[in-house]
Amino acid sequence: MKILRPPQLPFLFGLSFLRVAAPLSPQGISWNDLRSLTLPASPPAPVFDPALEDVPSAPSPGSVPTLLRERNGWCPYSERAWLALELSGVRFDTLLIDNMGGPRPAWYRGSTPQFAAEDGERRGESMDIVRRVSDAYCSDRAGGLYPEEVPSLVQQTVSRFRDVFPSNTRPSSRSAFLFSNMGMPVSRKEFERTLLAVDGLIAANRGSVEGEGLESGLFLAGTTSPTAADVAFVPFLERYAAQLPLLHEGLNPRCESSYPNLSSWYGAMDKVPAYICRVKGCDVSWGRVLGQVGYGNVGAPPHIVSGGGEEDPVDARVWTAEKIVSEAAVECWDAYAGGGGVALSPQAEAARQIVSNRKGLARDMAKFANMEEESSDESLRMAAGALASMGIRAEGAKEYLGKIDGGWELAGKAALYLHKRICVPRDMGVLPASYIRSLYVLTNSK
Repeated sequence: MKILRPPQLPFLFGLSFLRVAAPLSPQGISWNDLRSLTLPASPPAPVFDPALEDVPSAPSPGSVPTLLRERNGWCPYSERAWLALELSGVRFDTLLIDNMGGPRPAWYRGSTPQFAAEDGERRGESMDIVRRVSDAYCSDRAGGLYPEEVPSLVQQTVSRFRDVFPSNTRPSSRSAFLFSNMGMPVSRKEFERTLLAVDGLIAANRGSVEGEGLESGLFLAGTTSPTAADVAFVPFLERYAAQLPLLHEGLNPRCESSYPNLSSWYGAMDKVPAYICRVKGCDVSWGRVLGQVGYGNVGAPPHIVSGGGEEDPVDARVWTAEKIVSEAAVECWDAYAGGGGVALSPQAEAARQIVSNRKGLARDMAKFANMEEESSDESLRMAAGALASMGIRAEGAKEYLGKIDGGWELAGKAALYLHKRICVPRDMGVLPASYIRSLYVLTNSK
């Protein structure tokens, strides 16, 4: 099987602040130079996509496990298994499965996720996979994702999951527990009940941990590091943070005054490298997904229906994804990149993915922007150079583009295309996406 980069618009980020030491030509950094500048320390783990090429046989016992997950990054149950594996630090292969009617391997049966261990054992229920991953690969943490100090508390919290979220709702990948079985949005009051329940659960768990004479923390089971409880809840609460404000104006799960414990939990999860650097989706993507009618919702929510001449109301909102690009987030990336497979910073990883997939991106951008493929290729190269030069903030990109003939306009065209087309986490993690969106704002506001 051919090893693929991440699917469709295959991105991912990774280099610390990169400035071009050599004199810069009026045409900017070449593709070859960009390729050299953005190489990761070690190759990324294989990702296979049967929608793009034939995968004739199911995973067989091998030296590493294989995760079979939904290819668009929408399935919250796939996210559970994916996050557990990322938290474990084990190297694993990924096989992507199209759940939306696209090509699937002839041998594949059932839903996502599925997990194939090295010894051939197969599991298909998400929390069973989490348990298997914890037992097999988390030996560096006592008790793994079910810590020895509070294993029953973690399990009890996991078991509360379905009681907490609104009943008689669809567990849709695109809009999980947001719409009734009749297809209409759940009431604001019911969502508030859910958020208060989670807030209270965190507070109670923290008290239980302290009652055992242990150090308490901000995570769901009251612990100082993520457990299986966080893995179980986070895909759904992540979507809630982005999508509830689109259903009910002003309803913000991250509001510190209304939900102090839940707000602290969101902040703690955003400092977990395995989560924030690759697995977490971004608000822009979840907002757009929510507007796709027919997958758990009857009609597009009112706050993302175009009106008043607004081309893309999702873009007009303030998204948490844009608020987490900080020194702390960069530190998370440094820790994540230490495991290999990605470039050394989110900015450079974005550039690396553009470089790696330049031909497919250039073809798609030419169609998207109604331009010649040669011109789209040049625009993408300009954007990749700007990203690799960006640093934590935009000054490096400004300096880079200012030295290149037509640099601002060329990079702006590519940044607009990338901003409109990328889907997180399908194409990349939230940190790389934030830098692409920063480049979009920078180049399209001149």
